[in-house]
Amino acid sequence: MWSTVVLLLTYISVAFAVVSYAGTQWLTDNADSEELLFADLATEVLGGWDWVLLLSVATSAIASTQTTIIPASRTALSMARRHALPQRLAHIDPRHRSHKLLHLSDWPVLCVPAPSSASEPG
Repeated sequence: MWSTVVLLLTYISVAFAVVSYAGTQWLTDNADSEELLFADLATEVLGGWDWVLLLSVATSAIASTQTTIIPASRTALSMARRHALPQRLAHIDPRHRSHKLLHLSDWPVLCVPAPSSASEPG
């Protein structure tokens, strides 16, 4: 509950700060470059510290990726332990106390799409 409130307050604060600093006219004039909006403002507002914004966005992307991957792997472990997936996915590593999801025999299957997509003309 509190995390939702903090997130909502953060979004509202950032939106208020951007409109207060840049103004609605600047935002309207730069509506075509919405991907670079914060990068443009970061350089102008933060000067040499604009890398902090990049670090913040990268940290957020990593956290978002983790929240996507972790539940899926836990679901796979649970399904394997209940025999809905192959049993070899149900093993727990005694050293790391987590499940062993990939084996050496899995890597060729995972790497096959990489060369085929890299060889496409583009």
